[in-house]
Amino acid sequence: MRGGSRTRQNSSSWLASLGLEYRLFAVDDLPASTAALSDIDVLLNCAGPFMLTAEPLMKACIESGVHYLDIAAEPGQLSVGRDAGSGCNCGRGDAAPG
Repeated sequence: MRGGSRTRQNSSSWLASLGLEYRLFAVDDLPASTAALSDIDVLLNCAGPFMLTAEPLMKACIESGVHYLDIAAEPGQLSVGRDAGSGCNCGRGDAAPG
């Protein structure tokens, strides 16, 4: 298991304390995200706001042949994976307020 974040200062220390390898994911940089997924089988996206992170991470997963899961299922995100015929699966949890 590995952990990742969009910024090093947010997650690297607590991931290290859990003994997890850390990866930086630049969601606005498809080649960098694709490279970060090079030896990953499944990505679980827990990084919101999902309207900003889901689509770019799904595209990186599709490009890399990596299964995508997230915990939110925001409107419009399911179509990216469905249109690509990929292993993208949104809304496996409930991160909505209320």
